[in-house]
Amino acid sequence: GLYNVRKRSWDFLRDTAHTETIFDCQFKPDDCNLLATGSYDGTLKIWNIETMTPVLSSPPCRSTIYCVSWAPAGQDCLALGTSRDGVLIWDSAKNVARATFLDHGKHTAIYCVAWNQTDSKKVASAGADGTCMIHQVDGTLVQTFHHPGIVFGCDWNPSNENIVATACEDSLVRIFYLSMNGGVPLKTLAGHTSKVFRVKWSPLRDGVLCSTSDDRTIQVWNYTCESAVRILRGHGDFTRSVVWSPE
Repeated sequence: GLYNVRKRSWDFLRDTAHTETIFDCQFKPDDCNLLATGSYDGTLKIWNIETMTPVLSSPPCRSTIYCVSWAPAGQDCLALGTSRDGVLIWDSAKNVARATFLDHGKHTAIYCVAWNQTDSKKVASAGADGTCMIHQVDGTLVQTFHHPGIVFGCDWNPSNENIVATACEDSLVRIFYLSMNGGVPLKTLAGHTSKVFRVKWSPLRDGVLCSTSDDRTIQVWNYTCESAVRILRGHGDFTRSVVWSPE
């Protein structure tokens, strides 16, 4: 902003909003009035949706923030996936990074992060290095799941804290079980004809998840059957984000 000392007022004051593309947003699990957003401008913002104003704005970093994921209820932390600074564990009370995970590789883009809502010590991350990694929040690497292409999405099964689904560039959805089979998928779901971008488990129906893709469809799966139970068509371009109704 530009402050006019003589007039004792602002001649120009930039808006508090993001200055670039917003890539992800998520409501805080235990406060429906707080919404976190991550942007190409390198900032995390937390908004009070009642007042329509930010209650927190992180210092700009050199990286794009591609994705955000809140810790379970009762914790004032988020996991952030960045374009070149790895995974950040961000303390929203102190507005500082509590930890940084660089195991995907320096300057490797992280396209999705997912904080385990039933095991609050674990965070999954999906990266351009072709892996989905599971970390403890203290930075300990628990397990690495290798893929033949970029991993764009990951999500924890809300009914089983050890099961994670991934979305890969090779058009496949994979289901992994922690510490089993040496990282071999428990299930591989084939049906998309182009890269898969996001996966999301149903919060209500056990074993059901959906996926988005560059093939312009959303596919709904029952992973125990290894086949799509519904294919939703109608989009005219790539499908990206997806969310289930909680009711």
